[in-house]
Amino acid sequence: MSVNGVTQNTAINTNYYGNTTGSNNTNTEQVKINDVAATVEISEAGRQEARLYGPGEHPFENFAEFTRDIVIAKNNPFSNSINEINQMIADFKNARAEEMKAQPAFDPFDHDYHINGVTYVPFTGSLEESLFNLLDGKARNSSMVVAELGLMLQGTIYNANATIEERAINRETAVRNAESIVKAFFDNSDEADAFMDLVRKAAANDILREKGYVAYDNSSIEPYRFYASPGDPDEGIFNAYALKHYGMNTRDMTQEMFREMADAFAKEYNKDKGKTLKAEFDKDFADNEKKVADKISMAIGGMSDESVNESLWRLLKAFNVTDDLSWLFGKNDY
Repeated sequence: MSVNGVTQNTAINTNYYGNTTGSNNTNTEQVKINDVAATVEISEAGRQEARLYGPGEHPFENFAEFTRDIVIAKNNPFSNSINEINQMIADFKNARAEEMKAQPAFDPFDHDYHINGVTYVPFTGSLEESLFNLLDGKARNSSMVVAELGLMLQGTIYNANATIEERAINRETAVRNAESIVKAFFDNSDEADAFMDLVRKAAANDILREKGYVAYDNSSIEPYRFYASPGDPDEGIFNAYALKHYGMNTRDMTQEMFREMADAFAKEYNKDKGKTLKAEFDKDFADNEKKVADKISMAIGGMSDESVNESLWRLLKAFNVTDDLSWLFGKNDY
């Protein structure tokens, strides 16, 4: 591209878009790049090629953003550019979704090149890091194993779109798989106990989150109700009122809504200094806890050994298995 006689580099990759100059059937746009007038030509062949890419595969990950920020035409000779690009992206997503339905999901545990060549790096201070430090050296790829256990144990964080029952089954499966791994690969009883303590604590915290608590893994902060704050369970009563009667947190309210809610809250609270309100919220929370606990209990009660064993076999692919481990595939009592 030439701007005032000086060649400029742009974000256009001619490998994907065809030649930017001298092409047949090109579309010219008058644009500004860094506030300097310039001419950009994109071949029709290049524009057609762009339609072949799915989300994440295109050379510009966000084609719409690229178009708006870099190649916004003032006088567009080939239709409304932004609307066209948005439609192209919608087409990309729809075509990709249909394509993915027809393809089997990629499972890294089925590929030796992934097990032998890919290392997952856990966040500092995370559950996965603590598990990795205890499992490291006992598997071909300990990082893959702890990453998978972390996903299953922390379903409320990593699998929020699943049902309570689905997360419960994954969580329980992870605990049983961890028990089997400890029995087969840990020689040091202290390390084995430490590993299972972490797993069980993570599972317990995830269940608390299911019930409406804020619970942190690898933290000294005690769990607290989602509308309260650490160390002061009654502090959140004002926010609990807002959530129940207005469906939103106080910080998300407009000034007018907040004033209306505050007046109503003060009237209710002053009747008996908040005793009735607190009892009401305590009952609502307890009812929800029981409802969640019942769902979890029913889900675990309906689990089959076969599904747990399939999950364990999958994890064992990341280990160096030289002995007959058929004895593992039963009820664990660690």
